[in-house]
Amino acid sequence: MNVQAQIGIGTNNPDPSAALHVSEKSISDPAKNHGVLVPRMLTSERNLIASPAHGLVIWNRDNQCMEQNSGTDTSPVWNCVLSRQDKVLKHFYAPSIAIDLSVIANNQQVDLYQQYLNQFGSPSATSGGTIPVYAKTELDYYVLNYDSNLMSGLSLTDDGVLTYNVIGNSVTECSVINVLFVVK
Repeated sequence: MNVQAQIGIGTNNPDPSAALHVSEKSISDPAKNHGVLVPRMLTSERNLIASPAHGLVIWNRDNQCMEQNSGTDTSPVWNCVLSRQDKVLKHFYAPSIAIDLSVIANNQQVDLYQQYLNQFGSPSATSGGTIPVYAKTELDYYVLNYDSNLMSGLSLTDDGVLTYNVIGNSVTECSVINVLFVVK
């Protein structure tokens, strides 16, 4: 026999799609309005959770973010859950990379996403925690500015591969390319 039911806290009519429905507000007494507090812990404490379920959520006090296990119980992958509505988190500049302009040539390529992944995924030094890394399909790529005395014919693929022609090689400290990543 399989019995299914919803548990309601602060409501007599829990939503049928919810296993647990916590009422978010009290219309008759606003002083009774409360939120839900998830377990708060340090990264070292989180790492001691035995077989954390896929989808398990905690507040990471080290990273100051809500984290969710997007991996498995045997191979957890903890990711900060970020709000897509936060415009500060919606775009960021690509990491600094060296583009070879030493030889005049057409159809040169650099994988901007791979450069981002190499640096953000494996920083040279850290004070702790990890940098959230987006999948290449979660980003749009833009070249905002470049030295037109050195490069021409710029194009970008949906996967973040930049194709360009090298038309000059008199590089100065002002010879830069600005690339912006935007979260879709």
